[in-house]
Amino acid sequence: MDKLAPLKLFLRTTSNSVHNVLFCRICTDLMRGQSISKKLKKLEGKVICLTISDTGNSWCFQFVEAGLKPVSHHTKIDVHIKGELKNLLLLVTHNEDPDTLFFNQELSLEGSTEDGLYLRNILDAMEFDTRAYIQNIFGASVADAIVPFIDRIQPGVRLQALSKLIR
Repeated sequence: MDKLAPLKLFLRTTSNSVHNVLFCRICTDLMRGQSISKKLKKLEGKVICLTISDTGNSWCFQFVEAGLKPVSHHTKIDVHIKGELKNLLLLVTHNEDPDTLFFNQELSLEGSTEDGLYLRNILDAMEFDTRAYIQNIFGASVADAIVPFIDRIQPGVRLQALSKLIR
């Protein structure tokens, strides 16, 4: 049984434009207070396209100062990453080495190799800073109160454990 079937059904039955806007808003929000934001400035103006081959989805976005902005598929694409949903999830949850996924051709990268490798390296080295994120939204006093609780439930560890189930 395909463990990703419900997610795939959702992706197939909702328009790409809805997914693209949601993806950009979620990623932009999650970058608040993160050190990755500074590193992504090098990609400002670049257009990235993600294609999920087994669901037929394709999302294109541009790096802008405020985060990610959805763009039309007719825009010149600088980097195009393609792969099955499972492999893209393994990449973003750090459950598979990016080099392995690309070397085994489970993911493909087209376009600017330099920009693609830069993005891949940033994603591979990324560590989500919960304190910085909450502090950026609510302030230091709220972060001081909430972060110890979040640290105890270990959402990152749980996300990695969940994504291991799809292998």
